[in-house]
Amino acid sequence: MTLTKRQHCRPCPIARRIIAAGTIIWMASSILAAPSGAAEEMASEPLAQAGTPREAAAFGDVVLVSVPYAVMPQIGRDYAAELAGKIVLDTQQSGCGPRR
Repeated sequence: MTLTKRQHCRPCPIARRIIAAGTIIWMASSILAAPSGAAEEMASEPLAQAGTPREAAAFGDVVLVSVPYAVMPQIGRDYAAELAGKIVLDTQQSGCGPRR
């Protein structure tokens, strides 16, 4: 299972539940390079790895993408080769981003 998350938050509860079930995850996020401690927190989980979104997309058979709805087309363009033939779960964060 790959978990890709680009919002500014701590590693999410779903990641912890997936790990608790014994599944190896790769978490990618724009915050992992930030001094928020998120990378260190994920590194402390024995079944979790952290890296770039491209690495995460290439890693798993199932990819969970949690980004604002407007970003999904770009995810498809940027990572089409890595996502080909995989199950992609989208959390549909349609309420995120600029209001119209």
